Amino acid sequence: MPKQPPAQTAAATPGQQQQQPGRNETDHLSELKNHIAKSGNPLFIKDYYDEKTPQEEKLLLKKLLLSLKAPEGEKLPLPISNLQHWLNVENRPNAENEGPLEIPFENLAKFDVMKDGGKKILDYFGTHPDKNALEKKSMFDWLRSSHSATGGPAAVPDTHWDTLVSGLAPGLSGYFGLPRPGNEEFFYGLGGATLTGSSSGMKGHVDKNNAAKTQGNISYTLKDRYDWNKNQGTTIPITLEMIQKYLPKGVPVITPKNGTIQINDSFFHDLEKQGHGRSFDIQSRSPSYKYEFTQRSPGERPTYRVIPAEATAPLSFEGQGVLP
Repeated sequence: MPKQPPAQTAAATPGQQQQQPGRNETDHLSELKNHIAKSGNPLFIKDYYDEKTPQEEKLLLKKLLLSLKAPEGEKLPLPISNLQHWLNVENRPNAENEGPLEIPFENLAKFDVMKDGGKKILDYFGTHPDKNALEKKSMFDWLRSSHSATGGPAAVPDTHWDTLVSGLAPGLSGYFGLPRPGNEEFFYGLGGATLTGSSSGMKGHVDKNNAAKTQGNISYTLKDRYDWNKNQGTTIPITLEMIQKYLPKGVPVITPKNGTIQINDSFFHDLEKQGHGRSFDIQSRSPSYKYEFTQRSPGERPTYRVIPAEATAPLSFEGQGVLP
């Protein structure tokens, strides 16, 4: 959920392994079908849920959400898949044994807010003084002070930069804003997350005209804490189209006339207190991309480009060229 932009921090460390199979294997779809069979009525879904919703209705909605399944060859939208993981405490390891939920990087790199975050990180590498490495200088200033025009390539110390990646529309703050158009899935699935770019194997040289060039690897890591806090006003819209598309056959459901279910965050906060939901960490790691940075003279806006590699080029951030 949205957070304030983080300060520069220590370099990201490798995450734990991907989630292991669950321990109880609760079949929520069978439980939902059994309830409908016993009652003899379709499942009635309300248009709004919060902490005041009767407990039985809360748990029925939980079972309904956990029963949603993407058609073969497709994936559930990020807001639904992340919410399912939060709700599915019965089939997750104990909290002390649970590592981050790994999300494939290509599933996130497609969003404009991720591309903007990647470009911002590349801008940091080229223009911002490093607070912890490079003698508190920018990459090019450090290179010019550490390397003569007649010397060979100089190894640039590894460094990293963090930036906030938020699906919130520009100009809106707090938890009552709207998603940036085209990034709704990111907004309702993550809100805001920390994107880190880490460099490795960077080398550079300065020519006789004082132009500096570096070349090396940068990899990206996105981290977030998926949690729910009461009274922040966050809702996840579950539409009638989602239910019709993702709910397996044989589950009769009556949905709201307006076609949307609004779920207030107090609903999730109450479920978590009762052990029906649990927060978790999210992590997504990119391959390593080879970049080349060039600054023709001190203080000039540098340029960058990806050096293509068949295995990694398709996932790199779009818009290589002059930094914004």
